[in-house]
Amino acid sequence: HLINIFNISHPYFIVVNFFIYLMLVLRNFNLIKSVSSTYGNIFITLSVFSYPVLFFYQRGNFTAGYTSQLLIMSYILLFKKKKMDIKILALLIIALSLRPNYIFLLPIYFIDSNLKTQINEIIKIFFVFVCSNFIFLRLAMLFYEDYSLSGMLVGFRHIRDSHIFIGDGFDSSLFRVIQRLFDPNNLHTYPWYNTTLFAGALLVIYIFFNRKMNVQLKAFLLTMFSLVISFPIADYHLPVLILIILLILLKNKKTKIDHFLIILILIILLPIPHFIKGPPSFSNFLNIAIFLYTFLISLNRKFYKSLLSQVND
Repeated sequence: HLINIFNISHPYFIVVNFFIYLMLVLRNFNLIKSVSSTYGNIFITLSVFSYPVLFFYQRGNFTAGYTSQLLIMSYILLFKKKKMDIKILALLIIALSLRPNYIFLLPIYFIDSNLKTQINEIIKIFFVFVCSNFIFLRLAMLFYEDYSLSGMLVGFRHIRDSHIFIGDGFDSSLFRVIQRLFDPNNLHTYPWYNTTLFAGALLVIYIFFNRKMNVQLKAFLLTMFSLVISFPIADYHLPVLILIILLILLKNKKTKIDHFLIILILIILLPIPHFIKGPPSFSNFLNIAIFLYTFLISLNRKFYKSLLSQVND
């Protein structure tokens, strides 16, 4: 719609989006640099030159970049102010409205709080998210007569089904791995998909209520969960993992598991070969393997405890 409103050709619109994204990155860079110049340099390098970012430049899907930077901005502001305010809430609502699957990231923002506080804050944000999007929907229906909730749901199902049955060859999805291994001919697609969602729901409940789990590991698993459990989404959404690197860096005392998680995230953010036709995507199998491996680490008490020992920065 913006292309039609401003009557600009597609290549120029990409340039406009690039500069908007760059402005968000520079804003976050200044926020992070005020805490640590080193962390600021790490952030801007990953936000401008990491593989998923270069990927969404090429694909033109700047929504992926906007959501990641808005989520990072809201987290850094919350880290500095130590409390939720209207500005932080607005940034979160915009990000969640662009990518609702990031609703699973909300516990990260209150991860050092007690369970009751976490639940109360998440319920408040979710309530504002639902109400604001209902208002936006009604406003959209005023401007576009054919726009409706039922039509939006039909469009969502169409996108979901196209990704479930076909995909684009460069996504990260637990379902896609299961599909390639056990149902390559799409004979039982929906049962496998629904089973994956159910297993994922149990997994996120376990992660959320596990009070003994290292908070950085919990944050990483919740982030990966938001990326790989819903219907397959492309790898250009992976920059949101930069948020977890910042969460780890801003921690005062580091443990072995913190360094371990940073290495795993950097592996995900490095260029990875894809096979759009023929063999399954190598990156998909690698990213899911990392996700499941880190989850299994939390279940191996002996190895897990060894990673919790502190190290020198």
